[in-house]
Amino acid sequence: MPAQPKKDPRKKSPRISAKDRDLENLLRLASIYRKTAGDLCRLMQTEGDGSQTLRRVLLADDHPTVRKTLRALLTEFSVGVCGEAENGRQAIDKACELQPDVIVLDLVMPEMNGLEAAYEIRQRAPSSKIILLSLHYSPQDGLAIANALGAHAFVHKSALASDLLPAIRRVLSEEIRKRGAVKRLS
Repeated sequence: MPAQPKKDPRKKSPRISAKDRDLENLLRLASIYRKTAGDLCRLMQTEGDGSQTLRRVLLADDHPTVRKTLRALLTEFSVGVCGEAENGRQAIDKACELQPDVIVLDLVMPEMNGLEAAYEIRQRAPSSKIILLSLHYSPQDGLAIANALGAHAFVHKSALASDLLPAIRRVLSEEIRKRGAVKRLS
């Protein structure tokens, strides 16, 4: 009987989907959030009375585990999550119904993607600030998309730990002077 070939330890596991990569990155970054809790809490404080500036956030991502993880991370830092959506159509409906202060919107979703949803939300809930998320677009491309759609920020999913809460705080506290005022956050 011939000897069994040894497995190459450097051989990579089978390909994983983009969704699974997003989830792995988000879970990996969750530990970073916890390590930087003190700094992030200080970022969230307003000058003067010390009250929290973050109130009502709508989360829109097609992966339930991503939404659950984002909700846990945001509520850990006293960010009020008022609702969740799993596709662009639901995001539009919830934005109209709930009138959130901020909508965290994934760009790649089924039924209606985040691009189409962001455009509709800007028309139907203009007071809501939109933060676009994606792992599939580079920070530069995401920024261009955000500018084109009139969104207020773009955060690359690989930089959620360091950029999401400051982005939420910034869009709530900063008056956007012009449509092209989106700042690079990753």
